[in-house]
Amino acid sequence: MLDLIINRVVNLTEEKIPFAKLDKISYEIGKSLLGIPKDGFELVERLWQEVKGRKVESNSDVLKVSSITVVLSNILGMLSGKHFGRVVNLIVKINLEGSNWYITDNLATRAVKGCYRTSPDKIAEKVAVWIKSDNKWHRRLGVVSTLVGVKYCNMDVDWGLNILQEIIPQDEPIVNKSIAWMLRDLSKKYPDKVKKFIENYKDSPDRNVKYIVKHGGRKLIW
Repeated sequence: MLDLIINRVVNLTEEKIPFAKLDKISYEIGKSLLGIPKDGFELVERLWQEVKGRKVESNSDVLKVSSITVVLSNILGMLSGKHFGRVVNLIVKINLEGSNWYITDNLATRAVKGCYRTSPDKIAEKVAVWIKSDNKWHRRLGVVSTLVGVKYCNMDVDWGLNILQEIIPQDEPIVNKSIAWMLRDLSKKYPDKVKKFIENYKDSPDRNVKYIVKHGGRKLIW
């Protein structure tokens, strides 16, 4: 059965199926495997092996890898209810081995999102660890996961901003971009809070902080 599922997923990614449709398909797959988690985890591992180390030389390649990551991330999120520890370990492993924004961001917006829905306090603790990691991809995972928690999973915006405060400034562009993205996105719903947060850094001479201020506050009226 797993071979058939893997072939189906790989074929779908070749057809450039929209992510929204892939989300629905992966939920169907995940639902069918909830009663047999051993197969669910094996499927995730095998899907990851399909893309791990694959050469990515074009936007089409990025899309194919991202598509498979969408599917395995959704399945991980669904498995997190009864297998939180194992799911988190796989998220960390895949994020480290993938080391690319399209891997990290799909893990955060799907696998971590599923963890928030089943174990919000426990995943919040993990996010606080990731965001202080020595590894830049884990730090980006922490930032994007913080955004996901606040935007989609009822985590408090002050909690999210306090986490950001702990890691500014950053010297890694890939992390700074995620911080600016988070602030810009949250400013749509919480303009006053984000504006107050950014004002704390407006006079910083640090070029990385200047980037966060400029791009994080782009949607605000000053």
